[in-house]
Amino acid sequence: MKYTFSLILLLLLSIQSYSQTGCEPNVDFEQGNFNNWVLYSGTCCPISVSTSAAIAGRHNITSGTTVDPYGGFPVVDPLNGVYSLRLGNDLIGAEAEAARYYLHVPTGSSNYSLIFRYAVVFEDPGHNPADQPRFEVRAFDSATGNAITCAQYTYVASSILPGFKKSGIVPSPYYKEWTSASVDLSSMNGKTVAIEFANGDCALGGHFGYSYVDVNCGLFETYGVDCLNGNLTSLSGPPGYQTYQWWNSTFSQFYGNGQSIQIATPATTTTFAVVVTPYPGFGCADTLYTTRKGADVTVNAGKDTTICVITGAKTVQLNAIGKSSISSPSYTWSPTTGLSCITCSNPLATVSTTTNYVVTVTDSSKCTRSDTVTVIVAPSVFVDLSTEKDTVCENEEVWIKNLLSNPSGTNFFWNTDTAKILDVDTARGYAKLRWSGYGLKKVILRVVNSECEISDSVLVYVKPRPMASFDIKQHGCIGYPLELTPRKDAGIYHWSIDEQTITDTLYKNKYYLTWNSTGLKKVSFTLIGTNGCVSNSYIANVNIHDNPKAKIERDVNEKICIGDRITLLTEDKGSNYNYDWQPAVYFDNNAYYKVVYHMEKPAMVKLNVSDLYGCYGSDSTFVGADLCCRVILPDAFTPNGDGRNDIYKCINLENHKIHTFVIKNRWGQTVFETTNGQEGWNGTFNGKPQEPGSYIYYIKYICQDKEVIEKKGTFHLMR
Repeated sequence: MKYTFSLILLLLLSIQSYSQTGCEPNVDFEQGNFNNWVLYSGTCCPISVSTSAAIAGRHNITSGTTVDPYGGFPVVDPLNGVYSLRLGNDLIGAEAEAARYYLHVPTGSSNYSLIFRYAVVFEDPGHNPADQPRFEVRAFDSATGNAITCAQYTYVASSILPGFKKSGIVPSPYYKEWTSASVDLSSMNGKTVAIEFANGDCALGGHFGYSYVDVNCGLFETYGVDCLNGNLTSLSGPPGYQTYQWWNSTFSQFYGNGQSIQIATPATTTTFAVVVTPYPGFGCADTLYTTRKGADVTVNAGKDTTICVITGAKTVQLNAIGKSSISSPSYTWSPTTGLSCITCSNPLATVSTTTNYVVTVTDSSKCTRSDTVTVIVAPSVFVDLSTEKDTVCENEEVWIKNLLSNPSGTNFFWNTDTAKILDVDTARGYAKLRWSGYGLKKVILRVVNSECEISDSVLVYVKPRPMASFDIKQHGCIGYPLELTPRKDAGIYHWSIDEQTITDTLYKNKYYLTWNSTGLKKVSFTLIGTNGCVSNSYIANVNIHDNPKAKIERDVNEKICIGDRITLLTEDKGSNYNYDWQPAVYFDNNAYYKVVYHMEKPAMVKLNVSDLYGCYGSDSTFVGADLCCRVILPDAFTPNGDGRNDIYKCINLENHKIHTFVIKNRWGQTVFETTNGQEGWNGTFNGKPQEPGSYIYYIKYICQDKEVIEKKGTFHLMR
């Protein structure tokens, strides 16, 4: 079985050091841009990138509450922050992307680590490992380019990686929920380190990989960030490692295992160490340090607020809640712009542009906490939806319009209830619609800008359109009627026919159309229904063909005798024509342009020539004949008593006299003899039926009382 395995990497970077208590500038993307990051793009595999600007769709800042479509986890770090970086996408093409940050390790730092979190998923096409989609993490000395020991990770797509789950979303990728790893930079004391995250599709160009990157300096508290509360202190390591071991800073006392443990609150500031071990194949073991105090302070700045304004500024209430286990905390707000108070918990904020307000609370032990609330200011949007017609017919066009103006940057989203959108005016919020089905339709317009949204709806009743159709053959013949049968429906009928006129406006079950000229004839039919809706025109083209010419040819000077076979013919018109000679009984083959006619008696011969469209022409001629002193005897007879061909005798004796007529069998024995031309042999001898087979006849007769003629031959008796 072949597995498809998509890698989606979520990284959270924690900087752990005694000398550093905050994030590097924009390492957490909280400026909402790529400031201080260097972006690359190129190809894979191996990953080969060159410096470039951000490429839309491949280097993206993400925000909001959207979840990844394959793994179902947030596209923004849920622990803290409102922005993240996404590298790559779910398109194919052997693309690679990278983002690099230059980080200075403070001089004198004895413990300095980067912690990155990931929830990984790759497409797994089953290629050689060197060609698989991948994610790479590497750290190196920016001055020398030398790699840092245990700081180079390559995650290559494989369906057997530990801890992965199979997604139910096509193409059913595998994913791994958030896991952590670290890069120990303690050896880089006083140096500038380049930390680079790179993402690559498969080398063959048919499978993708992409990643999300975020930075959260609070992922693992290193110093004074959490003033502890109560008799127990909670120690928590960064999530996602396989094992955790907690020690004091000298590794002389072991506290326990697990990501989080509780110990007695220390009386003095104390440093703890946690040894974190990642899952096999996902990094190296590392030791992280945290320093804790004995007081607890919390603050909640409240939910972000969006205000929509037409012009000017608008006022909104801010509500922060701060707590401390030591004393009542004090409040400080920043920036001060637009605030009614900067040291109270719930100031009024009068703003005209989007502003991030940070509230910091401090207790008597100087433990502080800060939180941010964003007041988003967006221009108001407006909608008053109207339709030029509230009743239309199926497939009739109608404009739906927003009567109110909106600021630039406004987006319009239509829900048209199965209608086809034929045209839109994106500047004003107009849409031209057409429905192919009937009934009451609801059209909704949602007007949205970056933050504000409003909607309105109108109703349009769509009337059913009648159906116009008819049946008529596609080919006809000049001068011959063609049957036209309309489809029955209620309404007024309108006909338009080349060289014909139908004045009936009500239904009639059939008409007969006759054209007296050849060529393509157009028949068009439109029906106006009882509801006033007009059908689409139903059009058929009829090709009228000329009738083929038929002319019988023969040698009129030829003397024809009864019993002769003569040749008759007409023009050979090719395989698309049929020939019918009558009476058919006198022809060996009466369906060919050239035939042989058996002259048994004078007769009128007729020829019909027809083409593949049924058009035909006719000709006839009288073929006369003389007796010519010939006596005609059959080649066979069947004396079986059915009244047909039971007697073997002469066929024509109009002016002949029989002198002798003798029949003998194969042994020369006479089985019949007569001088009467009206008599014939009934197939018996001495009262007994004779066997089937060949017999010999001899006849002597006198033609027109002048010429004596003798004739002999053979024939067959058949039973």
